[in-house]
Amino acid sequence: MERFARDHQRKILEELLKAYPQQQDFCQAIKNDPTGEVARNLHYLDEHGMIAAHLETYVEDPSQYGMARARITAAGIDFMRADGGLSAILGTVTVKLHEDTLRQLLEAQVQRMSIPDEDKKGWLQVLRDARGDAIGRLVEKLIDAGWSTLSPAPSVLGTLLRQFVSGGS
Repeated sequence: MERFARDHQRKILEELLKAYPQQQDFCQAIKNDPTGEVARNLHYLDEHGMIAAHLETYVEDPSQYGMARARITAAGIDFMRADGGLSAILGTVTVKLHEDTLRQLLEAQVQRMSIPDEDKKGWLQVLRDARGDAIGRLVEKLIDAGWSTLSPAPSVLGTLLRQFVSGGS
C-alpha cells in the first residue's frame, strides 16, 4: 500500500467536506489503522494547508494519539471543487503591458527581420507614430497569427506551455 495514497487523502477530504465547518474525530480511525496511513495522511494534508489538524500523542507512547481532530480548510474545499472554488477566482492574474513596452517589443522584432533597411525604417516609423489602441489591435492580430501558425504543431505548443508554466524561461 502506498504511504500517501491519493484515494485515501480524497476520502479524508470528502469526509471533512461533508462535516464542514465542524471538526471530525480521527482517534478511532488511527487506532484501527495498523499501517499508520491515516495519521501520516492527516499530517501531510495539514502541512499542505488542506486541513487544520490537531493531533496530540501521549507522552508515554508517542505512537498513540490522545487527540486527533481535523477540519477541512478553504484551500481544501477549493481543491475538492471541480471549478477550483474561490481560489481560482481570487488567484486570477491579470497581465497588463503598457503600450510603450509593446511598442519596444515590436520594434525589436522589426530590427531582427531580414528586410531592407529602408523598409525597416518605414515600419519603425509607423510603429512610433501609431496610437495605443492601434498597437493593441496589432498585437492581438500577431498573437492570432502566431497561434494559428503553432496550431498544426501541438507538440511544440505543449513543450512551450510546460516550459513556461513550470517556471522555465
